[in-house]
Amino acid sequence: MIKGTFSLLRQNRRALASLWGKVNVPLVRLSDGGWESWFGISKRYTGGLMNKLAVLVAIAAAPFLLAATESQGNLYGRFNDGVYLAPSKLFKISSPFPDGPIVSDGREPANNNAGAVSFIDQTGRLNGVLYMEDKGNAIGTNGADPTRHLADWFRDTGFPRFFQSGVPDAKVLREATGTIDGQPAWIAVAHVPNASPLGVEVKGSLDIQRNDSWRGMAVVARGKHYYLLQTELRVEKLAAPDWSYNADAADWNAFVPELEALYLRNVRLRLYNQAQRAIMEVKG
Repeated sequence: MIKGTFSLLRQNRRALASLWGKVNVPLVRLSDGGWESWFGISKRYTGGLMNKLAVLVAIAAAPFLLAATESQGNLYGRFNDGVYLAPSKLFKISSPFPDGPIVSDGREPANNNAGAVSFIDQTGRLNGVLYMEDKGNAIGTNGADPTRHLADWFRDTGFPRFFQSGVPDAKVLREATGTIDGQPAWIAVAHVPNASPLGVEVKGSLDIQRNDSWRGMAVVARGKHYYLLQTELRVEKLAAPDWSYNADAADWNAFVPELEALYLRNVRLRLYNQAQRAIMEVKG
């Protein structure tokens, strides 16, 4: 386990700008106990159109997403009174953490209108929603298996673009069909090396040391979008030194109720589910 003072990059903004051009580095203190959240500068990026400031904890290491934080005062969505409103009013979701969480979001309209929002608390807990428009019109063509298109999107598009694009060694440990609020879902857990929401600053360097991350995930489809709900399983400030995750355990997906609770905080998705149930009842 990494020891030391967990903090944000404190390097000079001008020095960073000389390396990567114009960037905004959010400096947000979470507590007086030495722990602070950090928003890492990803060195794994390609293509001249990418924003070189990547919010790893928020965007799940997907460097193609343009990143912003509430502390910078320039979220792409809006966050007021504990409620986040996504760009274009796609959805509205209340924060799962009541005590002043750090809120960060990102978007890339040119990439199937991909976007994300994350909420991070003082202990390193992370809840987030990543989303992408269904350009292939797979939603609604479920056939006999209502989760097949969810699994296909997750394996072929969601996980590679949102996770492996920034962390090539990220790996899905286990996945299976499931439900969120009574609707079909694809459940998965992944190991993402060096991607803990909290990292330790390396003295005299721009580098940040991070422990590994284990993310519990659930993919759902609503309207014309896929949504990937995620939570951090190894909470940095609460994890025991001998913490481990067993993907073969009977309770490997014990995180699902937490993701369902996150889903139920999403006003638009919840109302969509209620409408779908009403339609089914009428048909029945």
